Amino acid sequence: MAGRLLWTRCACRAVHSAHTAPTTSSTRTIQARSAMGFPGIPSLPSFFPSGQKEIHFSEQKILGYTPEQVYSVVSNVNSYCHFVPWCRASKVLSHSGATGTAELVVGFPPVLEKYTSQLTLKEPSLVKAVSADSRLFKSLESTWHISASPSGSTKHAHIHFEISFEFVSSFHSNLSRLFFDEVAKQMVSAFEKRLARVYGPSLLPPSTKETKL
Repeated sequence: MAGRLLWTRCACRAVHSAHTAPTTSSTRTIQARSAMGFPGIPSLPSFFPSGQKEIHFSEQKILGYTPEQVYSVVSNVNSYCHFVPWCRASKVLSHSGATGTAELVVGFPPVLEKYTSQLTLKEPSLVKAVSADSRLFKSLESTWHISASPSGSTKHAHIHFEISFEFVSSFHSNLSRLFFDEVAKQMVSAFEKRLARVYGPSLLPPSTKETKL
């Protein structure tokens, strides 16, 4: 009886080992195929749906500055190199009425990209920039819609910031999805800090909530 019991236990252990071994091997295979070699990040083909290359970010906020003040900072492209993340150089080449052309150098280590943007300026409500001759970006467009606060306060502005782009390289477009939202949020934050530096602290009450899309 004891012998049969011992044999049964050994057989059960053998069957258990036979079933658990493939599971461990399968898990390791999935990790080995993860993106950039980091466990926990799915492989690029499965993580990014095919055909979706353009990336879009949109945010709406109420700022404690007048629309004129916000427009003044956003439309001053010459100053971008001093506070916009990854902007290494910025210069307005021409400006006539509601249109203009600017040259920018953007650094995405180890890549440094120089391109021109076509500007559309409507004081104090719109600042739009569309890249014209970039080798890195297939398309790059940013738009600031600036209006009076819905509350009716003349000291607050409502902003709607949108940016969309697509790299020439599909791989770079797909990879950038992993961090693009955070980069875009840093850009909006950089403009807020610039406003504070130029015009002083925000006049927005702490209890006012921001609206995001």
